[in-house]
Amino acid sequence: MNPRPIVKLSHFLMSRYGHVLLATVNEATIVPFVSGQLNNLELVVNLAKRGNLPGAENLVVQRFQELFVQTKYKDAVELAAESPQGILCTPDTVAKFQSVHVQAGQTPPLLQYFGNLLTKGKLNAFESLELSCLVVKQNTKNLLENWLAEDKLECSEELEDLEKTVDNDLALKIYIKARATPKVVADFAERREFEKILIYSKQIKIIVELMQVSYTPDYLFLLQRILRSDPQGAVNFALMMSQMVGGCPVDFNTITYLFLKRNLIREATAFLLDVLKPNLPEHAHLQTKVLEINLVIFPNVVDAILANGMFSHYDRPRVAQLCEKAGHYVCALQAH
Repeated sequence: MNPRPIVKLSHFLMSRYGHVLLATVNEATIVPFVSGQLNNLELVVNLAKRGNLPGAENLVVQRFQELFVQTKYKDAVELAAESPQGILCTPDTVAKFQSVHVQAGQTPPLLQYFGNLLTKGKLNAFESLELSCLVVKQNTKNLLENWLAEDKLECSEELEDLEKTVDNDLALKIYIKARATPKVVADFAERREFEKILIYSKQIKIIVELMQVSYTPDYLFLLQRILRSDPQGAVNFALMMSQMVGGCPVDFNTITYLFLKRNLIREATAFLLDVLKPNLPEHAHLQTKVLEINLVIFPNVVDAILANGMFSHYDRPRVAQLCEKAGHYVCALQAH
């Protein structure tokens, strides 16, 4: 029986002399043919590698294991990185190279492996994270910066979380490239770059609309996060929200409660005095609140508010009664 043909003519051109000018190789059968007819493992593996051809998967894996057992790591690295159809570019291969004990001064096989992959293109998310772990341990973050600039790494939140332990600026770049929007916004908030939150949110809004998905920053979460470490920054962030087009995304009462929950009376007062400037009837409760919270500790604030007639809609009987109980009779008269 004739062997299965290894060449097929998908289409061809003939010269005037009957010469075939164009032919294509049957990629699905050439490797099995060479393997079966010639029984040459080295040739089959090299052929599959160079042509990125299927049909030699078992032989390639077998050859890799042989090289690894023989501690021929350089050859094993080359074979894994150039394996046909990427059959050896797996977490198992990474784990094998990680298990190799490396003497001081030697380049780890894992780093050689990733180096070979980088010459061929972009690493996937798993490979990018594993390479970054290796580089961070060696304190060579400049390499990461170069690879990111060359778009050689696939950015992910896991990668950024790793980078945040060594370089916040680099971590933010990765968050932005990975479109990890909540963490980008949180990073801007931590840096007190509140105006950038609005700019970025507008940019991401355009993107998500094109992708027909939705995203809105969790402003309440961000405010709580900033409050834990930067009360004044929280005031600035809250005021920024109060000026957003379409209205403040967090209710004024909620913002006030968060400040007072941490006994941040000055900060709560600073926020309220700014947002209550319009002196609107619907803010009567908050006008009363700002007078109440300052009456005992900062009575001069109450004096100034009442003397200047800043508020018109607060609960006058209640404020007057509180002033009398606190012994601030002038304030009580002003409140009436």
